Amino acid sequence: PLRQCYIPMDLRANHITADTQLAARVGTVLLVGEPGSGKSSLFCRLLHHLCWEVSDNPRGSRLPVHASLQQLQPYLPEGPETPEPLEALQALEAWFEKEVMLPLNTYDPRGLLTTYSSLEGQGLVVLLDGFDELPPGAFERFERFLSALKQALAAARGKNLLVIATRDQGLEYLPEFERKGPPVTRVTLQPFSD
Repeated sequence: PLRQCYIPMDLRANHITADTQLAARVGTVLLVGEPGSGKSSLFCRLLHHLCWEVSDNPRGSRLPVHASLQQLQPYLPEGPETPEPLEALQALEAWFEKEVMLPLNTYDPRGLLTTYSSLEGQGLVVLLDGFDELPPGAFERFERFLSALKQALAAARGKNLLVIATRDQGLEYLPEFERKGPPVTRVTLQPFSD
């Protein structure tokens, strides 16, 4: 079976000793690490773990959503103001419906993320990668979007988790994200060494 084909990975960093510790969290996590520290590997492992949880227990698990932030750019609300929290969740949902679900042509996905985010005992695990890889001039817009999304997920009834991955240099573009609104836990991954 597929579970036996996946090579188990044991990641150790400042605050993480296994993928399941991060997957069990609720709230917002800023995952920081330099190239080679394992951010993408951790996301792959988390996604694998969470998909198996949904497969084993569909009514008691959280729905994983993984995206590169660059993929979301066309779906973000326009304007210089911070979007309303629901507007940010709807932008993520529009991307999810068009880019993930519609190509599968399985069922009507409208409202799936909003519904999951509000299910008590369930919720969403949103893994957003590559904040530091955004094009110049996009950082402020994404910070406003992420702040609103953080608020939307914190206000919903589900056990929601938002994880944003960035290199250290991306932190300078997130000054308000960590200071305002629901708390953010910063987890720093150290590069792998021999």
